[in-house]
Amino acid sequence: MKGSFKKLIAFRRVLVWLNLIAVLFNSSVFYLASVYIVQSNMSFEFLNKINFLPGAPLTIFWSSTLSYLLLAIVMTYRHYFKKDEEHNSRLLLIEFFLTILVFWNLRFTYNGVILLYFVDLFISL
Repeated sequence: MKGSFKKLIAFRRVLVWLNLIAVLFNSSVFYLASVYIVQSNMSFEFLNKINFLPGAPLTIFWSSTLSYLLLAIVMTYRHYFKKDEEHNSRLLLIEFFLTILVFWNLRFTYNGVILLYFVDLFISL
């Protein structure tokens, strides 16, 4: 039992790093695609083909990256500085809202953070 729990904790650590890479990649794609469209003078064609205006690409990049980093910090804090049950529940609720925030900031294009949240939730039970 103890060995499988250590494997689960190692899996969570790997997921934290993989999700960081994936969030950085997805947010960078939003930003770099927008920069490419503007620099290659295809803005008019792009705006004619879309149904709604996307958000500011730099805002998408920073908001998703910073909200994910905050999520990782809260997860790490909760695992290494265990408090009472009420404090743990509040931190789990904060993790849930940060997970939804990352998912929202990435415009629902990457859902790996939800898997990370559930793995973290199962470890804490």
